[in-house]
Amino acid sequence: MEIDADALVRALAVCCGEEPADRAEAVWLARKKQPSFLATLCSAWGELNDGLAFELAAQRERVGFYRVLAASLDSPEVIPLKGLEVGRLHPDGWVRYMNDLDYHVAEPELLWEVAASLVGRDWSLDSGTFTRVNNSLQVMLSFRLPHPDRYQLPYGVELASYVSLGDLGAVPPVLALTPDLAPVKNLMMLLFERFEQPFRARDLVDGALLVEAARAADVERMLDRLDLWPEYAELASLLARAELGPSLEVPRDAVARARRRRAGRAVRSSLSAAGLARRAQQRMVERGLPAAGRKVLERVGARWALDSGLLCFGLPVDGRSERVRVGGRDDLTWVDTPVGRFLLTPGDELPSSAEEFV
Repeated sequence: MEIDADALVRALAVCCGEEPADRAEAVWLARKKQPSFLATLCSAWGELNDGLAFELAAQRERVGFYRVLAASLDSPEVIPLKGLEVGRLHPDGWVRYMNDLDYHVAEPELLWEVAASLVGRDWSLDSGTFTRVNNSLQVMLSFRLPHPDRYQLPYGVELASYVSLGDLGAVPPVLALTPDLAPVKNLMMLLFERFEQPFRARDLVDGALLVEAARAADVERMLDRLDLWPEYAELASLLARAELGPSLEVPRDAVARARRRRAGRAVRSSLSAAGLARRAQQRMVERGLPAAGRKVLERVGARWALDSGLLCFGLPVDGRSERVRVGGRDDLTWVDTPVGRFLLTPGDELPSSAEEFV
């Protein structure tokens, strides 16, 4: 598949809903609505002014840093998601913006070992997210390392015991990469991210490259298993409008079947108190909740939320434990881990007693 700077501008126009008249407008539009796309656009153009050349050089340095870090974490059980793997599919010399590195580590002991190694290299814990799936505690840890240039965003790494939690209702979670999903894991992750935000211009480029690199049979197997045909159909439609990548045939009956199955799961999920709370939490993550909705999440409490399969967001505080265990007192719930203690909340605020406790 041939892809050039004109194709990138078309992807930008499709996702922004307006077509730039020249490079100046394309830069303005990318900065305003698609900032993660600017580095790729500039690297495709090649000829830049001093300001854009400086920004592009900073992004190249960031990618180079992540390549060195990824080599130090290389292990068959420490599985990268998107990031550098997708970047390698881009034409030579192009830059794919990377905010952080994402890894799936299914083995708990190894996950905490990798986490401890990052802390030992001066990475700081930024946050943790916890939930239970099939009564198994699942975790995602976020780490940050300051950039030497204080005007640059810090480097980031995320470690997760799961691959994706789906949409906490209609689309099932993926806790481990099975042989049928591994070949298309990065395309799967791109489709899962649609539950968090609309497809971006960068997603269109990534999607076109990933579909081109994958076997059609592997893609169809993944879409059938996870009922992700509706998201794939939307991606295919956007790619067609941008005239980007191969022409994708999406069976209407497959999309309809996936929607029916997801609707059935959503209805069954909403019949329980936990299902209703998950819906409220999902709305909070996507677009915020009114005060009444936040009160609901505050009243159910973190321990009930955790045991009911909601996400619990963790604030790291001092305190480490050789093993992972959930504890609490009064209205506070925490998880002790080998890299620190996390105070949990299913909403966007901790209980008022947390400050005194800390």
